[in-house]
Amino acid sequence: MSSKVELEHLYSCSRYNKRTSPDEVVKLHVKVTLEGTLSARQKCNCELDIPYGDDQQAYDVYYPDSVNDDTPVFVFIHGGYWQELSKDNSGFMAETFTEAGCIVVGLGYPIAPGPAIGEIVEAVRQAVVAIFGRFIKRRIYIAGHSAGAHLAAMILSSDWSASDLQPKFAGDHIIK
Repeated sequence: MSSKVELEHLYSCSRYNKRTSPDEVVKLHVKVTLEGTLSARQKCNCELDIPYGDDQQAYDVYYPDSVNDDTPVFVFIHGGYWQELSKDNSGFMAETFTEAGCIVVGLGYPIAPGPAIGEIVEAVRQAVVAIFGRFIKRRIYIAGHSAGAHLAAMILSSDWSASDLQPKFAGDHIIK
């Protein structure tokens, strides 16, 4: 049986990066996503800190220059081992996507160790309900990176039958 330290090592994707050290790859990821998000906030039309849910979490929305009823919505859920990062690292692709005519949503959620994983999943479900309510009848795509990909998968595999909302996702992508 493996020790907790050995398991942490095995489950840490940054340990398998061949370009740089595990610690440096994490720092680089945080730097690139934060800088990209700050740039998008300066260059894009955006609404920041839109509250949702019971715990007053928030998401950010970045808009293309032209918005109509057919403008698709791309929801991105950040990674960070369920313990790090935030929506403030989630707008890094917004410039590119808004230039292509998409609305981008950078989703924030409560991070561990405070909430248990089930509570994190429920918070993301609440965000999806809020986002679908805000963007009724639009094509909504959901994606995530790392822990965010897990959360996106949990949302896509949710049983929504007991909910007033019956989301119909236009597409989903899990980024490894």
